[in-house]
Amino acid sequence: MDYDYYKLMIEGVTPPELSDEEIMFNMDGANPHNYFVFMQGMEDEKDGIMIGFGLTDYPLFGAFLHLDEGLLDEIMEKYGLKPTNTGVGFPFGDRENKRLLN
Repeated sequence: MDYDYYKLMIEGVTPPELSDEEIMFNMDGANPHNYFVFMQGMEDEKDGIMIGFGLTDYPLFGAFLHLDEGLLDEIMEKYGLKPTNTGVGFPFGDRENKRLLN
């Protein structure tokens, strides 16, 4: 669990303490709150890959996996990911110059 993120939550709301097994059980590839982000030059974040998983039985919480940026090419090849903007909205910045992986 990314406890730094939860410091932003409403006072009195704390993330559940889940075992690794409970987290794995609650991950679902079809969860609309899953995401894959390549982060480079982001304030207060180390360059790398962040994968976020919504948790089925805990919809207000998520689990986050931070991976070294050196794994990007391997992950793209293994899972057939390609840069695209398909079906993605960008609430900030210039959409024309942004690319995501699907």
